[in-house]
Amino acid sequence: MKKRSFLLAAGLAIALAATAAAPAWALPDLVAWVASRGVPVERGGELVVPFSVTVQNRGNDPAPPFKVSVEYEIVSGGVPTLPLLGGAPFRVPGQADMWYPRTTAPLPPGPPPASTVTFTGEVILDRAFSGALVRLRAIADSTAGEEFADPVGRVRESDESNNATSWVDTRMAAGTPDLTYRNQTPPGMFRLEGAYFVEDRSTGGFTFSVENRGTAPAGPFSVQVEYEILEGVGPEVSRHGLLAYIPMADRSLSSLAPRGIHRFDRLALKFPVGLDGAVLRVRARIDDANAVAESDERNNVGPWSSRIYLTRPIETMRIPGTLILRTIGNALRGSIRINNFAGPTSDFQLDNEPYRRDDSWIRVGGRENRFTPPAFSYGSGATRSWYYLNDINAEFGGPGAPRFSGDRIVMDINFETGGDYEIRGWEYTWPS
Repeated sequence: MKKRSFLLAAGLAIALAATAAAPAWALPDLVAWVASRGVPVERGGELVVPFSVTVQNRGNDPAPPFKVSVEYEIVSGGVPTLPLLGGAPFRVPGQADMWYPRTTAPLPPGPPPASTVTFTGEVILDRAFSGALVRLRAIADSTAGEEFADPVGRVRESDESNNATSWVDTRMAAGTPDLTYRNQTPPGMFRLEGAYFVEDRSTGGFTFSVENRGTAPAGPFSVQVEYEILEGVGPEVSRHGLLAYIPMADRSLSSLAPRGIHRFDRLALKFPVGLDGAVLRVRARIDDANAVAESDERNNVGPWSSRIYLTRPIETMRIPGTLILRTIGNALRGSIRINNFAGPTSDFQLDNEPYRRDDSWIRVGGRENRFTPPAFSYGSGATRSWYYLNDINAEFGGPGAPRFSGDRIVMDINFETGGDYEIRGWEYTWPS
């Protein structure tokens, strides 16, 4: 009996020893590291730090569900009454717990990515941390917030000392957005629709892009289009203004991340018909309501666009050619007189030069233009010799006078003289 008892005891001891030694090779091992840490921003009275943690199971067995917590440590600055070390909420989208995100299924061992899980969210700190230099770390298989929990966690691991990430520093000075113009496209053509000149956006039209060159998200904000009239309107019309016809939904944005770019491509330009004949230009104004506090408020205006011409479309009408000829003939009815001779009609020698001024005219309709044709010299030396135009007259116009000649409209004019000769001469001999 004693020998049998000894054998049973020896077998139990060997079994217990084997059981105690086996987990060293067949347990999970959770190792965590900080995947990324963003720039702190202020939002709703809180300091928000973008934060991402990756946990890998480097052991040999699946890891049961576990949670992750984040700790902070104040290195310098901040409000003196703040605890120097403590926990911080780690909010991850899709997680019900606003402090501690967690897995819901076993994490298998093996090579990544199957053996890894990443929690991406935001670490939240009070506004009192502003200005402090803080360092953060995450802990996998954490028991933070639990009473009477085993300090080593809920997952039994082959190595319990590598669940915490390294500390990462962050300066809790909230970043600032900076909205600025990036680029734009020229306005399209304008057509008259009812009481407005409306931009034709079938080929693009006026668009512009906004970039956030700051270190924090911006938003919400809106943009506006400013116009300046260069010419073509009366003094009673204001030369500057903001377009009031663009819907807010087409010119607003809920937020824009740092280094983000947004293109406003639904800014249909529209001007009242009262600006017919105006020449103007437009440009973009960013954050027109000044809703976003920025690091640089001087770069919120884009350049002026190319010129915009607001003109009514040309209306055309087909008119019969005969009607055109009759109309032109009636409008161009008139007479012509050419005369610069002041002497008698007989052919005797005159003692004075017979030159008459302003006795020639062209009359069209009710308008008259008087003039004096020049005299023509035909001799020089001992005598002065001149030719003059004498009483030359013509009438023209009337419904049947114009006619088509190829691509031109022509009209014959017949001149007649009222005297015996249309050209009269005069000679003067210099005294010896």
